[in-house]
Amino acid sequence: MKTLFHRLAVAVLLLAGLAGQAIAAPHAPAPAAPGTAVHEPAAGRFLVASRSLQDPHFARTVVYLLQHDDKGTLGLVINRTLDITLGEAIPGTELPHLGESPLSYGGPVSVRHIIMLLRDDAAPSHAIHITDGIYASNNMDLLRELDAANKPAAELRLFAGHAGWSAGQLQRELDRDDWFIVPGDRSAVFDTTGSRLWERLIERLDPAGIFVRDRLPAAPRAGL
Repeated sequence: MKTLFHRLAVAVLLLAGLAGQAIAAPHAPAPAAPGTAVHEPAAGRFLVASRSLQDPHFARTVVYLLQHDDKGTLGLVINRTLDITLGEAIPGTELPHLGESPLSYGGPVSVRHIIMLLRDDAAPSHAIHITDGIYASNNMDLLRELDAANKPAAELRLFAGHAGWSAGQLQRELDRDDWFIVPGDRSAVFDTTGSRLWERLIERLDPAGIFVRDRLPAAPRAGL
């Protein structure tokens, strides 16, 4: 059986290789300030790649933001999956219920690290609240607790790697229209099928329309 490092390396190379430097693990995100415009980045919102964004790490992606402040931005790509399970990723770990859970590609930074997203009515231990009952963690003890409780797959997602931007970097990408920002959707965050999420969102944000291939001929004569 191929190792996690080999299989993740292949998966990431297929998405054009590793890039970027890891930023600090997410800390408790500050809530969006009152009056924060919906088109500004904030924890719990989606970044939707524009049609023109060609970076192979992020083309046609939707990123769920976990943190955005003056230190930088951290998020998880939520519409790309990997052909590997949690049990294959961490062999030898007893996870009888969650071992077959699929891993998703969270981004090109720190692909050897797994981040969990879970939803719960009560705050779990060792987890950071993002928004709307959604929590993030990379704590092994919590993972074992979730396994013992047989946490439903619909309430837990596991990501290898994450997306990270240094201070000011995301704003520069927004200024050149690389991304749209929309409110996050809780059900979409936990949909491991992807359900053509990017296609549905981009068609709403930037409809493809109908375009002619070349320049039109001269304006028709009056009366035609």
